Amino acid sequence: MNKLNVCLINDSFPPAIDGVANAVTNYAEIISREYGSASVVTPYYPDADDARFDFPVLRYPSLDMTRFVGYRAGLPFSPEIMAKLEGGKFDIIHSHCPVTATLLARALRDRIDAPLVFTYHTKFDIDIDRYVHNDKFNKIAKKFVVENISSADEVWVVSRGAG
Repeated sequence: MNKLNVCLINDSFPPAIDGVANAVTNYAEIISREYGSASVVTPYYPDADDARFDFPVLRYPSLDMTRFVGYRAGLPFSPEIMAKLEGGKFDIIHSHCPVTATLLARALRDRIDAPLVFTYHTKFDIDIDRYVHNDKFNKIAKKFVVENISSADEVWVVSRGAG
């Protein structure tokens, strides 16, 4: 089997801890150990200690949105991070969040011509309903998420409910 070079992009990653951050960490560890190499691309956290990982972690600029949504929001249009990613020679891009991570993944796919897989972990319509109470903005947010997810070459779901 040929070795893979995988780019894993997600909006949550340690020091933020949730199920998706754990999944991305596990994917990177297993891919790096058994199938090739993996790099994680995630928003900058000021207290992150990426030296503990046996795979590269690339951080891109972010805004502190923890008070509102519990996470830092990535700013995916960084020329510096894109230049680093373009040089990564990735075989596949795997995004795990339908917002900024997938915007970055789409831009990277267009530049390096690698397939983009999206894994749908969470029912984002429920999250949008929780945080966006204006009906017009709620509808716009849901449309954006659906279109962003639909832009992937493949979409995987982790459960029947997520599907």
